[in-house]
Amino acid sequence: RKLLPLSDHVATYDFRPDLVDFLRLASASVSMAGYNTLSETLSLGIPALVVPRATPRVEQVLRAEAFQGQGLARVLHPDHLTPETLRTALQEVWAMAPGAGGRLPPGVDFAGRRRITRRVRKHLGIGGSL
Repeated sequence: RKLLPLSDHVATYDFRPDLVDFLRLASASVSMAGYNTLSETLSLGIPALVVPRATPRVEQVLRAEAFQGQGLARVLHPDHLTPETLRTALQEVWAMAPGAGGRLPPGVDFAGRRRITRRVRKHLGIGGSL
């Protein structure tokens, strides 16, 4: 857990074992486009700047572009990454309307665990709720 202080207002970490709890404190997230990181960021409504890994596979680029296409993240391709482009992109993410990161497009929700639990309990004949 190495803290890399950049200023009084920005801190970076090379690893956070408590990522979900820590994300709740963030005004924005800058990350690669890993499935879990993007899912957690989206579920918490945190504005996201994504710099996807582009090699050796394009999986993260495709995921990042899909999220950006839905208005859920801002993508900065690693080929265009400079201190200036990073600053500009992060300022754009911070300028998002309050709560903009929390709006989900139709068909995207995070209630799957509750639904599947209800269905399994129904099929097993087990009463009660979550």
